Amino acid sequence: MFNKLKVADVMTREVSTVYEEDNLERVLGLLAPYRFRHVPVVDDGRVVGILSQRDLLQLTSQGRDHSAAARARQAHALEQTFVRDVMNQKVITIRCEASLGEAAKLMLEHRVGALPVVDDQERLIGIVSESDLLRRLAQAL
Repeated sequence: MFNKLKVADVMTREVSTVYEEDNLERVLGLLAPYRFRHVPVVDDGRVVGILSQRDLLQLTSQGRDHSAAARARQAHALEQTFVRDVMNQKVITIRCEASLGEAAKLMLEHRVGALPVVDDQERLIGIVSESDLLRRLAQAL
């Protein structure tokens, strides 16, 4: 079943993106109201990196000091830290015509939770996540 269905059948087409020069304060604001855990970093529509919620949590949950001063320091650090400083530049991408089986294999092999979907010019056209794959599997069962 997973080898007959294509990435295009399950991918999210309207993808929120960020830019390398965005600060982490903006990124956290973008992720907070939504349920997605990965955000592609683009330059002129091409994927140049990816940020995961896990990457951001590691940066924001360091230390156990929850005082007002510590929160202020963290807010300042998020304002002064840019996407380019923390993004993963080794992005594994996939094409929309690839099978769901191929997507699952890539995610497992590279230990990633999402794959940006790109066209022939390497422009972002969607994203497929492990949640998308699990949702399709649950529907089939």
